Amino acid sequence: MAPRVVYPPPAMRDDLETVATFLQLHEAQLTVLRLASAGVEASLADAGIVGAHPFLANAVGGVKVQVPAAQAGQARALLAAPAPEGAGCMSCGALMAEAETRCAACGWSYLEG
Repeated sequence: MAPRVVYPPPAMRDDLETVATFLQLHEAQLTVLRLASAGVEASLADAGIVGAHPFLANAVGGVKVQVPAAQAGQARALLAAPAPEGAGCMSCGALMAEAETRCAACGWSYLEG
């Protein structure tokens, strides 16, 4: 199942907690995807202003990654852990080392598609 990314966040949510802040929009977007792939509903605050005028990132405190308060602990733990090395198989999602061209789990290959 594809990760669920909530952008923009649901209107008038008051139970969101900021779990990370970035000066670069793309870093915040990647973090949202990382959280979403783990089942954490994440959204961005101030992404529009920083995307349109990156030089204002410091003025607004950066792009904030926000999650529901109930998932904040899980999100912080995920972000504190090192990101996995390598890439996921395009077929089954299993982790593949950077040098691997064939998935050990399902046999899919980058070379054969």
